[in-house]
Amino acid sequence: MTDSAAVTGPQPGLDDSSDDVRAELTGLRSIVTVWRGRVLGLVVLALCLLADVTFLTDNPLRRELYDLSQQLMPRPVVSNLPVIVAVDERSIAEIGQWPWPRTVVADLIDRMGQGGALAIGVDVLFLDPDRQSPRHLADRMTDAPPDVLGYVRTLPDYDAILAEIVGAWPVVLGLGGTRTRTGVNGPLRTVPVAFGDPSLKQVLPTFPGADQSVAGISAAAAGQGLLNAIEDPDAIIRRIPAVAMIDGRPVPAFALEMLRVALGGLITVRGADGRIDGLQIGDWFIPTEADGTIYVPFSPPFASRYVSAVDVLRDDEVALSLEGAIVMIGLTGQGLVDLQTSPLRHRAPGIDVHAQLIEAVDEEYFISRPGWTRWLELVVLVAVGLLVVFVVPVLRLRFGIPLILLILALTVAGGLLAYATERVFVDTMGATLTGVVTGIAMLSMTLMIANAHRRALGRQVQLQREERARLQGELDAAREIQLGLLPGLDSLPDISSQLSLAAMLEPARDVGGDLYDFFMIDEDRLFLSVGDVSGKGVPASLFMAISKALYKSAVLRDRQQIDDIMTAANEEISRDNPNMLFVTLFAGILDLRTGHMDFCNAGHEPPLIFTPGTEGIRVLDGGGGPPVCVMDDFMYTADSVDLAPGEMMLITSDGIGEAMNDGGELYGNDRLHELIARLQPGAVSEELNLTLYEDVKRHADGAPASDDITIMALRWMPPGVQQA
Repeated sequence: MTDSAAVTGPQPGLDDSSDDVRAELTGLRSIVTVWRGRVLGLVVLALCLLADVTFLTDNPLRRELYDLSQQLMPRPVVSNLPVIVAVDERSIAEIGQWPWPRTVVADLIDRMGQGGALAIGVDVLFLDPDRQSPRHLADRMTDAPPDVLGYVRTLPDYDAILAEIVGAWPVVLGLGGTRTRTGVNGPLRTVPVAFGDPSLKQVLPTFPGADQSVAGISAAAAGQGLLNAIEDPDAIIRRIPAVAMIDGRPVPAFALEMLRVALGGLITVRGADGRIDGLQIGDWFIPTEADGTIYVPFSPPFASRYVSAVDVLRDDEVALSLEGAIVMIGLTGQGLVDLQTSPLRHRAPGIDVHAQLIEAVDEEYFISRPGWTRWLELVVLVAVGLLVVFVVPVLRLRFGIPLILLILALTVAGGLLAYATERVFVDTMGATLTGVVTGIAMLSMTLMIANAHRRALGRQVQLQREERARLQGELDAAREIQLGLLPGLDSLPDISSQLSLAAMLEPARDVGGDLYDFFMIDEDRLFLSVGDVSGKGVPASLFMAISKALYKSAVLRDRQQIDDIMTAANEEISRDNPNMLFVTLFAGILDLRTGHMDFCNAGHEPPLIFTPGTEGIRVLDGGGGPPVCVMDDFMYTADSVDLAPGEMMLITSDGIGEAMNDGGELYGNDRLHELIARLQPGAVSEELNLTLYEDVKRHADGAPASDDITIMALRWMPPGVQQA
């Protein structure tokens, strides 16, 4: 029989607004978890935005992101415009200890000028007169004869020789900006720097003064440039001031001043509204930061950028190779210079920074941060924060953490992509930090709510366990009551000399809908029935009890014919059936003296009749009609059968034939017939019941029962027939 159990929908899950969960979120937890913690997340996002705008405009992570961009995508060296003439270890070994006499420096500059250099930069400050000059030497020769001293004083002054050579060629001298004093050998000369907007001077880096070479040499130079770089707190050089204000005068960077001298003309600072856009030098426009600083795009170490000073002094071919180059004299010898660290984590002399800037200008390879980048950074920061705040609470933890990591990775990757494609440095670290902080906050809230869910569910589970235990106790009691309604053999008088009778019922659940009954109508006639109520569980069991009681009542109301009994029972049971249940029922009246049985079958499985130990099984058809309660005014008709002495009748519910194993294989009629064929001639009803039940359970092999199992077996054995 097909089960018609009611279908119930899933119970709705708990959320943070349910009473059970809110009961677990008390005190501060009830406040921070409002709206699944999104209120707290928005507060954290606002604080992150405020911190980024106010405190973290130049945070260490921003510098690390810039360095990472440089390391992943360093500038390739294309230009050969700058050349560094290095005062290296070999030059010192062959010419002598530094400082060299300024006549040697003049010689070096003159060789570069004659070689065709476009501009010559000297990254050396001549702060004091040359002590090796004859005039100063004479002052120290206190014991020398007067004529010797007079001759020495007539010799040319080395500073004057150097000044003359400096004035003869396009030479740019360096200036060392100072932070705490006005500088030596001041004041500075005016450098040709123009401003499209004079107010832009207010945003430039400032120095109170600068150290410069002695007056004669400084006055002879074609230009002067600032040697200082912007050294970040981690001692890494990333930017230099393109133009700085020194003692109220604008001074260009050393590299840019050499470009100006090489091209002629002046430097124009362009910008508006208190923001510097860049510098114009001839046809070159060099973009800068808003404060006039410029990011230097570094390349890996490039040995061809360097030429030894001794080679320039002694090898004409080397000197002539400088034609068309911007040449810089710099100290690179061991112990002569402090090495600077670039974002690539390479250490090089400071003169290398200026050479790399000239290369970048020549290659038009600039790293910029336009004004819109700051707005973009703030937009990305807010977008990342909102995405984390609104998406993470609706995901499980195992999905929320990977999502946050993905968002952070995409944010950093977006900044690197902007650098790779447009060489625009977009600081995504503020957005990344915001994603981390808001992510931790939202994950904490999600975990807090999840724990509240767990505790609430635990409490519900405990209540459900208690309720289930109570219901199970009631079901156990109902099972005992239901099984107690079924008759036992002890309810019959001693008929063992005429009949072997056995019956059993096993509900598929705690209680079931199958039924059986037997009782004596009079001294010779036995009433018996087996039925199956549609459905299972408590509704079927209640209907089973009602049906059994009403049917027995119909039998006992002096009704002699089984068809009348079935018709009357159908009317009685159908009268109050709001759930539209029905019962398949086989009922019969057996005359114990003759073996004659009148029966009615209301849609039940037909009984089987056979003699144990012999072949042949009869299916007891006839006496049919619809199940009880299907048609409340149906007139049932009876049929009859005469049992031969020793014949056995087996009546079962469909729980036997429909018993199924895990493979979906039914027990079926074939197995039932095979089991009957194996019975011994002297088999009694109890033996058949037990053998059949065990065989069905063996076939199911632990699979849940699909329906109630009911078995009734009887064997008519009138007096005079030998019983086993």
